[in-house]
Amino acid sequence: MADRVFSHAFDYLLYPFVMWKFGILNGGLVMTVVSCLLCYGSIRLYDWTKTDWLAIETIKATVNGMREFHGHSGPREFIASMLKKTDTIVFFFLSMKFDPFYTVLYLRQGAYQFNGFTKRDWKIFLSSVAVSNLYWWLPAYVLAYSGVSIWDHLSR
Repeated sequence: MADRVFSHAFDYLLYPFVMWKFGILNGGLVMTVVSCLLCYGSIRLYDWTKTDWLAIETIKATVNGMREFHGHSGPREFIASMLKKTDTIVFFFLSMKFDPFYTVLYLRQGAYQFNGFTKRDWKIFLSSVAVSNLYWWLPAYVLAYSGVSIWDHLSR
């Protein structure tokens, strides 16, 4: 719950405010840096506490088990083959729906390892920072200026 409250405050209050204050390009760059630092710090804290706060490791272990299925069950073989092909789709979905914190934790190798960043994890992290923030720049900008326009209209 705390994660959702923090995320909503960041996405719907702080992000639009900074976009309104500094404009779409400068505000977007500022918030990209802030987002990067917060997500990086969250991942470091997650690894340091070695606690699966959000059941990501549990979900990942289940999905990884399903990916590795080798047997004679048609539906299970199909699901396993689809799960092996979806990291790119999962990357974009998690980057746009959530943030780099979730994206890296879900896509890094293994479950319950809390082992920091590999070279692959850094690539995922930095790519997710770019995708998630570029995805959010325009909506945050529109939200900021819509709020200002509504406020100006109501205050007349």
